[in-house]
Amino acid sequence: MELALLNGFNHRSAERSLAKCISRSKCLNSNLVSRPKSEPCLPGWSHSKHFQACYIIIYDLDYEEAKSNCQSMESKMVYVEGETKNLLLLSLIRSEPSKTGNLLLGAQRMNNRFYWDNGSEMNYTHWGSQEPITTNGNENCVLLVTDRNEILSSKFSRWKTTPCNVKQKFSICESKCLNSNLVSRPKSEPCLPGWSHSKHFQACYIIIYDVDYDLAKRICQYMDSKMVYVEGETKNRLLISLIRSEQSKTFASGNLLLGAQRMNNRFYWDNGSEMNYTHWGSQEPITTNGNENCVLLVTDRNEILSSKFSRWKTTPCNVKQKFSICEWKY
Repeated sequence: MELALLNGFNHRSAERSLAKCISRSKCLNSNLVSRPKSEPCLPGWSHSKHFQACYIIIYDLDYEEAKSNCQSMESKMVYVEGETKNLLLLSLIRSEPSKTGNLLLGAQRMNNRFYWDNGSEMNYTHWGSQEPITTNGNENCVLLVTDRNEILSSKFSRWKTTPCNVKQKFSICESKCLNSNLVSRPKSEPCLPGWSHSKHFQACYIIIYDVDYDLAKRICQYMDSKMVYVEGETKNRLLISLIRSEQSKTFASGNLLLGAQRMNNRFYWDNGSEMNYTHWGSQEPITTNGNENCVLLVTDRNEILSSKFSRWKTTPCNVKQKFSICEWKY
């Protein structure tokens, strides 16, 4: 088994590098992919090989302040040319787990048309319902809804208009890579930045946090993936290694919510298959408590010396767990 943690993002700081980004797990298997010979971004910036660009998050600014800040760093406010960029921006913001709010995009309305900060007219859009607002003459800037409080609503990941003079929690500056001397290689990395890659399982994985079963399932579905399933001992060990790696960096502790649910006294994985391999702990699965229909992999550091560690146990599906993992097979 080979597990390679992708380094597609050079995180803003050591603290941010401890956080996992949520981004779409679609593979980038083009026949020819370019990459810089050296580090492509200045320290503190995040790198996207896919867009050959560097990004940095700035905070608590209105449109003019954000634009000025980006210009001072020889960059522009971020623009969105398609769905993949929209997902990338969501992943960057999700790498800020201690903060929540919306992302101010580098767009402004002029003469009833929206233009990006780089001068181009807006072609791709991702407006929410009843957007863009046209009745309020002062809502001429654009937000990407990234507020965690909206993650279960239809507003999440969509765009909405906002007054340009209202400060927003996040903005992002975008700059082209420093090194234009690019070399090519036959295949790109198989997963987008922020995901972990296993060649053995030919899959991409990302850790999500503080979720119950329905929320974890929805987040994974949003990223075109499914909650992780365990087909054998090797996968069980892989999941433990992913969580242990995260715990060693962030000091977070807790159990891993698996993508399984009990229905009619049988357990089924989120991908629709019935559970064949199991790794239950002693006296598990519990059958006497009718509401314990979801499954945990015990990864809590406090249990590392006990017989419970690495074993499975049942749990109520509506109880939030510290970790869950989305899996995308390629």
